[in-house]
Amino acid sequence: MPITAYMAALAGAAAGGLAWALLSWATGYEIGYVAWGIGGLVGFAAARFGANGKYSGAVCALLSLLAIFGGKVAAVRLALPGELAKQPFVARLLFEEIRGDAEAFADLGSEEEHAAFMVEHRYVKGKSDPSEVTPEELMAFREIAVPELREIAAGTLGYEEWRDRRIDKGIEGLSDEGGITGLVVKNLGPIDLLFAFLGLVTAWRLGNIGLQGQAAAATVRTGPPPAPGGPTPPSGGAAPPPLTPDRPTLV
Repeated sequence: MPITAYMAALAGAAAGGLAWALLSWATGYEIGYVAWGIGGLVGFAAARFGANGKYSGAVCALLSLLAIFGGKVAAVRLALPGELAKQPFVARLLFEEIRGDAEAFADLGSEEEHAAFMVEHRYVKGKSDPSEVTPEELMAFREIAVPELREIAAGTLGYEEWRDRRIDKGIEGLSDEGGITGLVVKNLGPIDLLFAFLGLVTAWRLGNIGLQGQAAAATVRTGPPPAPGGPTPPSGGAAPPPLTPDRPTLV
């Protein structure tokens, strides 16, 4: 596979994946034909620069798979902030609850008081007695929750900024744990798999036989062109029957 063909296929995969992500994000719908088109774009780009053979076909299919799946993951990543922000009522209730926690925490200072606060306000799971709180849990509480509680209590952290922080943290958590990829895999349906398969087959075929192979296959199906000035052969490429001169009628 020529390096130019490989670079063209890579560019086609990047462009196709980006278009897939932006279109899905802008419209709110995933159009399966786009996934099929990505395979065609990658295969055509490679074939245009001389790709042919099974290795080229496999590379095109792999790049198409990465572009289709990567574009789908990117579309989910772009849509997450808007989806998470569509629950203002729940977010507002949670903020008011945390603001109450911040007011209760403002006057606490000792480790025992912090441990009791964590148990009472459910900042630690599975513990019913402050003595059960471990030093590691207490340290994590002080590093993560305490700064936010103090900001809210002081009035320097309002609802809007708090909500944006929570959305960013939620997205970062999903990204760190591979959660976005898991969401995509979990929600794959038969139609998604069908169009992805069609895209892979198209990319493999174009990369495998190239544009010249496609043209040759089309010639075999339709037959050779007629000779200049000669009769047009019937469908299927069969030659016309030979012409015989008229014989004079004997009287």
